Amino acid sequence: MNRPQFLSLLALTAVFGLSNTALGQDADPSNNDVKIEGAAKLDASTTPSKELEIEVKGEAKVDAGTPKSYAEDPNQSPVDKALMKALEEEFENNNRRPIGPRDQPRRPRRIGPDEVVVVDEDEAEAEWSTLKLTVSYWFAGLADDTEVRSRTGDLRNTFELDKGIADFAEDDDNGGTLVYELEVGLHRVISLYAMYYNTELESTQVLKNRNFFFKNRGFASGDTLKTRIEITAFEGAIAIHAVKTSWLKFDVFFGARYMKTELSFARSGATGAAKERYELVTPMVGVGFTVRPITCFEIYGTMKIGALEYGGSSSSDSNRPRSSSDIDDRYLSFVSLDTGVRLNISTGFGIGVGIRVEAFEQERFFGSRGETLIEGALGGPYASVFIGF
Repeated sequence: MNRPQFLSLLALTAVFGLSNTALGQDADPSNNDVKIEGAAKLDASTTPSKELEIEVKGEAKVDAGTPKSYAEDPNQSPVDKALMKALEEEFENNNRRPIGPRDQPRRPRRIGPDEVVVVDEDEAEAEWSTLKLTVSYWFAGLADDTEVRSRTGDLRNTFELDKGIADFAEDDDNGGTLVYELEVGLHRVISLYAMYYNTELESTQVLKNRNFFFKNRGFASGDTLKTRIEITAFEGAIAIHAVKTSWLKFDVFFGARYMKTELSFARSGATGAAKERYELVTPMVGVGFTVRPITCFEIYGTMKIGALEYGGSSSSDSNRPRSSSDIDDRYLSFVSLDTGVRLNISTGFGIGVGIRVEAFEQERFFGSRGETLIEGALGGPYASVFIGF
């Protein structure tokens, strides 16, 4: 063996000997370095120009102090096993995972002009009309026990209209009454509400075994009596939607009602008539509900009440003592009930049926000169048509 070959063999033997000594020690669990144990064999020919061939025999070990969590392949080389385990432990120690396509942030997509936007069904304001006009044909009739009271000085008289004095049901001219209702939404929970109607009832019949007087005018048995009553009402209110979901709406009303009633009696063929006019504006409160079990069907109801007593005087001089001829005190109270069902035929259009009853009491007091009063109810079924936007 020549000298160069001998020196090369000696150097490799020294290096691998030191490595064997170091690798033979226990590995530090906190150290993730790859350590190789084995032996090196150097075989070279005597020709100096020939390449050296080095053969490494042994196995690679990685010890990080953690249990194995991967499946070993018996056909996998030691180096590949060590590499796969090192990668897995690196991801576990640093709480990382490979970034895939789903981890990339998504950019917001612009909605095209031809695409349909679906509104959340829980958005209540999208389910109810913000403008609704309802027209009802009301078959309104005066209650049979409607009472009239008249006093002139010390002369007093109280009677009921249906007791031989008036029969409004027999008159063919007493048709239905148109009732107009309008609701305008100002906010998700606030709407304006208005209602108006005017009804006229007439009756002509012969008094039988009955005498009475009204407004200092008397009527005797056998007279052909013409009775006429006209009632006008207008309501304006703010409706607060205390509850408003896609299937339920509960409203509270705060407003006022104007009500005018004109009552007159006259003999057939005679000039002039005994008349009284009751007219007053009263504050009003109320509640209402609408239940929608299915999209096209609604059940609703409202109740409104109001009362006011007004002490007035015809005198223009407030410093002058008020005499009996100046007194004109007025009183109005009412209760209105309305309930029914509605059918939404299409978007913004539908029909309904229901019952409306309004009980009222109106009075005028003139001091020692007298007073008049009417107390009764107006009610009946109705059919309605509504449009909404």
